[in-house]
Amino acid sequence: MAVSPRHGIGNTQGKFDMIKCIRYKNIFTTICLIVSMSIAQPIVLAAEYPDSYITNDILWYKNNDSAECSSAAGSVSAELSKNIPSDWGKIFSAAAEKFNVNPNFLAALYLTEQGNTWKPLNSQWASSPVGASGPMQFMPGTWSGHKQDGDGDGKADIMNPYDAVFAAAHLIQSMSTDKNTPLGDIGSPWKREPMTILYAAGAYNWGGGNIQNHTSDSSPLTDSPKETQNYLKNIYELFNSDFTKSGHPNYKDPAASGEGGSGNSSVSASSCANSGGVHSGSIVETAKGLINKDNPGTPSQAYIDARAKYNPEAGGDMNDCGKYVSTVMRASGADPDYPPAGTSIQRDYVMNSSKYTIINTKSPSDLQPGDILVYSGSGSYGHTMIYIGDQGDGNVAVEASLGDHPPRYANIGRVQTQLGYSTNVVARLNK
Repeated sequence: MAVSPRHGIGNTQGKFDMIKCIRYKNIFTTICLIVSMSIAQPIVLAAEYPDSYITNDILWYKNNDSAECSSAAGSVSAELSKNIPSDWGKIFSAAAEKFNVNPNFLAALYLTEQGNTWKPLNSQWASSPVGASGPMQFMPGTWSGHKQDGDGDGKADIMNPYDAVFAAAHLIQSMSTDKNTPLGDIGSPWKREPMTILYAAGAYNWGGGNIQNHTSDSSPLTDSPKETQNYLKNIYELFNSDFTKSGHPNYKDPAASGEGGSGNSSVSASSCANSGGVHSGSIVETAKGLINKDNPGTPSQAYIDARAKYNPEAGGDMNDCGKYVSTVMRASGADPDYPPAGTSIQRDYVMNSSKYTIINTKSPSDLQPGDILVYSGSGSYGHTMIYIGDQGDGNVAVEASLGDHPPRYANIGRVQTQLGYSTNVVARLNK
């Protein structure tokens, strides 16, 4: 299942923020917190973990003195998922350790290449119509540049699972990924900095040169071949479901073995930076994360908490469009200075701020995920929403409405209505 050229490397560089979190040692579960407390128990330095200490059998990281958990969108665990079979898990873990990459990323690449099937290690590996071979589907030219002797038998065999996985780890390391690389935003996966798992997976499938030549930081997923779109959707869903769900229209859900890994409960994109529905660095994922999906008529606890933390001066009604948009912009880190409320104030702000480009359009087809739509009418009347792109169910935006409903999804009709107002503007945050 290869798009040609395959497994190319773009000239990309990543940068990574450290995070503040705690890890329960006995279950390998990581949680990000804002820490402000006095510790009654003596502090014990954790020699096996740099820049950390232990109290009450909890491992505390002190890599970041800031008050906020600030990794890029979609931070993921580097502990091997428990749902990866142990025979494959040993290979992914060994390769990941050697090249300092995320073992779950290697697992997601393997599954996506093999139709979400955990095949026996001694399988007869097929070759694709364009010549990609082995469990990791390497093209011959790419293999020659990254081949590895993973099992130490003195030869590099493209059909050998050890050799192929080690070669894949070498390849994704060369793309500036490491074990701390964030997952990224499926709505705009081609953002160059920081490097993301989705970007690297796209380069693995489509070729880094194609990404460089045919996309920009703000390009949507659809600016790639359909195969690559499905490829990244599968990668994204594998991480979000802890390797139990498919994101590919033609793949089954992978079998959850329950026999591998180190016991971490999840490798979900909802860890750390995404705590409480907030996805640092992503307008779209934060906008979605603050919705109460189970009960759309009631504000989510994530939104209530985000309002209190990031937009306390707004106060009052949770059913307010401007307060919601402001909270998303502040919580995601996209614009900490966004006005707390008031569509007329917010409209003036985006029109006069160098942070934004105003897009002159009345067509939904010109919109990009993360665009802000805002208009002001007579008196205090107005409305604002965030465009998030097609979600596959007719929903394309998120909005709240004063006195009516808390943040919830909105369909294309709502967007078209918004675009039809004469005072509406479309504001796009400059990258």
